[in-house]
Amino acid sequence: MSVRLLAPVLALLLAAAACGSADDGAGADVDRLGDVLVERALGDGVPGVSVAVVADGGAITTAVGGLADAERDIAVASDTLFHAGSTHKALNAFFVATLVDDGTLAWDDPVVDLLDRPAASAAVPDLDDAHEAYLEAFDERVLRPLGMDDTWLLASEARATGRLSRSHELIDGEPVVLDSVDLDADVLLPSGGLKTTATDLGRFLAAMLDDGGGVISPDAVERLWTPGLGDDAMGWERSIVDGLVVWSHEGSFDGFLSVIAVVPEAGVGVVVLANTEDAAADVIGAAPGELARAAIGP
Repeated sequence: MSVRLLAPVLALLLAAAACGSADDGAGADVDRLGDVLVERALGDGVPGVSVAVVADGGAITTAVGGLADAERDIAVASDTLFHAGSTHKALNAFFVATLVDDGTLAWDDPVVDLLDRPAASAAVPDLDDAHEAYLEAFDERVLRPLGMDDTWLLASEARATGRLSRSHELIDGEPVVLDSVDLDADVLLPSGGLKTTATDLGRFLAAMLDDGGGVISPDAVERLWTPGLGDDAMGWERSIVDGLVVWSHEGSFDGFLSVIAVVPEAGVGVVVLANTEDAAADVIGAAPGELARAAIGP
């Protein structure tokens, strides 16, 4: 990718927010964690949920439950697509790491220095060029190398699979399908437009836990997990649960909630994707802590 096209792409990646929490309580062991989180989500009234657990060594197991579409009574399957929301930002940081590793840029390069225009106009890049460049480069540098073949950025492509979950709100305790606000031309697509499966996000976590999985360098992984503002790092937030460092990021978009979390010391990770915002906050917030307690064991 040329530096000229790279600049507006990086301008689209500047927004970042990390969030994650852990609640109290006894944890499940890693082998049972997926089923425990699905049961908890459904018990809270979440219409549909998909969970992937990454075990030490990179093996990924999934657990699913509920409905992907309550209106048409379609069940969630292991290949059901969910909106990943702002968890996408952790993959953007990974994307930038590939550019640093190959010498295209340095971590501390100001984006405005890469633009062929005055700094004052840097906030208004050519969005058409930026979107096309971002879609191509993200696919080439992140999705394909990680084997994330069931992940989509454009809403039209995700819907064309026939496997995209619909989001829901709860009315009197019953799930009601919401109209999607996701658009192919959304200028915020790079900050939270990912549509994916729990398994595919598990592949990303497995790579991070394996020193970058051969896609980015171990030094880059260390940089991504180096806090720069409080507990916030590049697309990740640090918390400490029973003495273990947990890195996580929550997402919310188009009526979906999500979280990714890893415990590098134990080599384990978890993905939780839910198709409602109304009842999923507790399980999303609890998942990072439950992962840490599972890693510790009984």
